Amino acid sequence: MKKIVGIIAALALAGAVFADAPSVTPVVASFDGSAALEWIANLDDETTGMKNDNSASFKIKFVTEGTKETSGDGLWGELQIKAPSWEVGFGETRVNYNLAKIKKTDDSEVIIAYDGSVGAPVKPEAAAVTGWHYANGDEVKAGDVKEVKEWPLKEGLVSAPGGASVEVAKIHFVDGDFYLVMDIKKPSFEIGALDLALATKGNLSNEKPKVELDGQAGFTLNLGLTDIFDANIKFADNGEKKSGDKEFAFGAEATLKAVENLDLYGGFAYDTVNEKAIFGARASYKIGISDTMYVKPGVGFSMDKDEKKSLAAGVLFGWGSEGQEPGFKGFSNGVKNVENKCSDGVSFAIKTDLEDNTGIDLMIGAYDSTMIAGLADALAGLKVGVQFLANTETISDAWSLDAAVAYSNTFGIFKFGANFGFKALKLGDDTETGILWGASVETDEIIQNTTLYVKYTDGEKAEKIGGADKKGKITVGAKIHF
Repeated sequence: MKKIVGIIAALALAGAVFADAPSVTPVVASFDGSAALEWIANLDDETTGMKNDNSASFKIKFVTEGTKETSGDGLWGELQIKAPSWEVGFGETRVNYNLAKIKKTDDSEVIIAYDGSVGAPVKPEAAAVTGWHYANGDEVKAGDVKEVKEWPLKEGLVSAPGGASVEVAKIHFVDGDFYLVMDIKKPSFEIGALDLALATKGNLSNEKPKVELDGQAGFTLNLGLTDIFDANIKFADNGEKKSGDKEFAFGAEATLKAVENLDLYGGFAYDTVNEKAIFGARASYKIGISDTMYVKPGVGFSMDKDEKKSLAAGVLFGWGSEGQEPGFKGFSNGVKNVENKCSDGVSFAIKTDLEDNTGIDLMIGAYDSTMIAGLADALAGLKVGVQFLANTETISDAWSLDAAVAYSNTFGIFKFGANFGFKALKLGDDTETGILWGASVETDEIIQNTTLYVKYTDGEKAEKIGGADKKGKITVGAKIHF
């Protein structure tokens, strides 16, 4: 014990030498836990029974996050380094290579399991995702996984994200209203394109082309006039190679900032490997109508090194905040409903590759979390989204209509929640539909330090649209917590 105290003291003294260094002072970062008793009725498996669920965690933070940076004026070098926090935790969970936490394409986070019958586990974003299953036994498919949150699954162990990193490395030649700066970190030759402002998020923003070199190294010159324009000129080669093996890439991009609420951008890049240029441009403008209402049209164009073109355009009539996450649910098997990224308003958008006989993708969307919710106290917390997607070449034979509802409100001592989703698919002569639903009631007011709850989850009748037919699950529980 004396040795441990001595080591901690030595680390603390070492950190004190550098005023801007991360703090090396051990503190209790968290000490938490809960215990629950649930009765579950699985209507699909036709099983009932009780479940005990206990969790406890204790974390000590040894190093707090910190940065250190240079300062100067005139001709000077700017360097900023960053060290992350380091924590050690103790809990009941251990590393498990057979479990992973993923974010699905509908943005829900779930734990998946590996059955162990097809060799060693591989990360579930791999193309085949062979051997990974959901808790209900359904196989995970490659298209299900949007992001791997954690694999192998581990909690309550050392959280050490790595050593210090260089965040900024720039040489300032001129500072002031006019500025000229060289960024000596490796440049990126991705050309930005428009992310359309839409009531409901669809796959209608044009692509972001990119060129890369093996062993790429180079710099970016950033120059501009404050609040007028900003520009980047980029250059890179493929590292230390013989003259006959040398390859190069260069590019430029500029953004106009002189007009308030106007986003005007253009950029290109070229590499000697493909000997073709990529290009991108966008323009959008937010026109205020009142304190809350506005119109925001936008258009974007891009072309990649294969000369594939992408043109997207749209307009949003908005009456609230953009980029909300209402908590809409998706269907099983990665079938999307209204996505969980919305803006109060009504929008219309198109996307095309400018090729003959491919048609124009179009989407009409509407979302509201304020107008309907403001009509009565009982409607507070109601969020509704609707969208229609089709292509002009196939609209008579194929289209999709989605609707989603999320609701949360408190009445007296009870908190109510509900979700509902609907999808209609036109497929040739047939129109198929699917629905999903769920609800919950909970209270913290009857028993101190305890949440009592009843939940109905995973109700779904959507097999005909690619989802699943599930009766769902009823959970009645009591959870003691801090």
